[in-house]
Amino acid sequence: MKLLKSTATVGGATNLYRVLGFVREVVLAKMFGARGETDAIFLAFRIHNIMSRLFAEGSVSLAFVPVLSE
Repeated sequence: MKLLKSTATVGGATNLYRVLGFVREVVLAKMFGARGETDAIFLAFRIHNIMSRLFAEGSVSLAFVPVLSE
């Protein structure tokens, strides 16, 4: 039961992070419109998200899968 609660907590936090990221992009698009500066902001966030997926979320999966499979 503790594992299920922990999984739900991490999954819920990840979903909240992604929803708030979508809201951030909608607000930026509404404020700045379709310009080159907006594209640069979106690119900066995209690079951050890719690095986050590669290092943070990937390493969490690699760390927990062997432990849970034992």
